[in-house]
Amino acid sequence: MYVKYPKAPGAADIINILKLKGVPIHTSYNINDLLNSKHGPFNILIIPGGTAKKQQSDLTEKGCEIIKFFVSSGGGYVGFCAGAYLASLPPKHNLNQNYPGIGLIKTEYLLPNTKMELKGKIDLQINQPSLARNHSKVIKNNNDYNSSNDHCTLSMNYHNGAFFEISDNKESSSDADNNEDNNDITVIGHVTELYGINLRTMIGKAAIIKSSYGCGSVVLCGPHPETTEGLEQFTFNLIMEAAPKPK
Repeated sequence: MYVKYPKAPGAADIINILKLKGVPIHTSYNINDLLNSKHGPFNILIIPGGTAKKQQSDLTEKGCEIIKFFVSSGGGYVGFCAGAYLASLPPKHNLNQNYPGIGLIKTEYLLPNTKMELKGKIDLQINQPSLARNHSKVIKNNNDYNSSNDHCTLSMNYHNGAFFEISDNKESSSDADNNEDNNDITVIGHVTELYGINLRTMIGKAAIIKSSYGCGSVVLCGPHPETTEGLEQFTFNLIMEAAPKPK
């Protein structure tokens, strides 16, 4: 895990979840040290909440290239909140404002038209119910819960996290290169309701997405399931979505 303060909320929760599952984890704020084979080998890089702009600045351009090489070579990347901003792209109309984003998933995050702190709870429709089974907070949306076409709803913490607008029509983009890069983006969860957050325009937007980068997998999660009581297994399952699949 690339983290400066491993005891901070979010990071500490992820560490505890992985330790309880018996999964080894190494933390460092030096990307060269973090991905050095002497500590592993590790096959998933996790970047938790924080400040994406600061994370990218501290990584430097060289560190960002190290991450890209790690993932393109078959490693997994999981970004929560700031880590999700870091791995996507800033809106085109804000490129001159030095917003973060290294483009592991070539889709732009959405910037709310407000400078207010946005903190509360959100409901997400989870489109891969296998990730969310056995949770007391699951709300079943139909009676055929075991159907492969089913989905469920989870409520989780949110604090200024990333949202994405992923078009169902992959041919609708005017950017041919972006269109090609986004062909395999999967929306794992999108917003169905917000509580204590004045951001109704984000209802229907994607909050958890997955794609590939080279030979590796990338999972980006705007909200904070890791800090939400009862979603420990969901968080673990989400992290494992980025694990290299057996050949």
